[in-house]
Amino acid sequence: MKFATIQLDGRRAVAVIDPDKKRVWPLESLLGEPVDDLLDVIRRYDEIKGRINVEGEGIGLSRVRLEAPIPRPARNIFCVGKNYHDHAREFAGSGYDSSATSAADAVPALPIFFTKVPESVIGPDEAILYPAASASRSTTRSNWRW
Repeated sequence: MKFATIQLDGRRAVAVIDPDKKRVWPLESLLGEPVDDLLDVIRRYDEIKGRINVEGEGIGLSRVRLEAPIPRPARNIFCVGKNYHDHAREFAGSGYDSSATSAADAVPALPIFFTKVPESVIGPDEAILYPAASASRSTTRSNWRW
């Protein structure tokens, strides 16, 4: 079962999503009770999982806007970079990886950890907003090297 945070008719909701069928079912409708957000679902999952029965036609995915699963996390998001070999090799060839000189050393010996601030979380189709200072630069791409 997959969950998503959606925007439906101007209202944020948590839904069960079936990407193959391109359908969603708002959890409030399935459970018959309010659902605050995906964190609420995670906290109460053992209590509610037996009552989540996807029935009926649902709502077409084209009628909703997908948002970030947890739109505003309470704290920084803990991340692991280069967390699988194919990604590490792809990143090494991107021109943005200052830690690898070739595909041979693309996979780090130790994990690379970093965090992202809650304000950086966006949904799948949302634009990346750059600070005003970035817009005044003459560069056309972000420079993440230090």
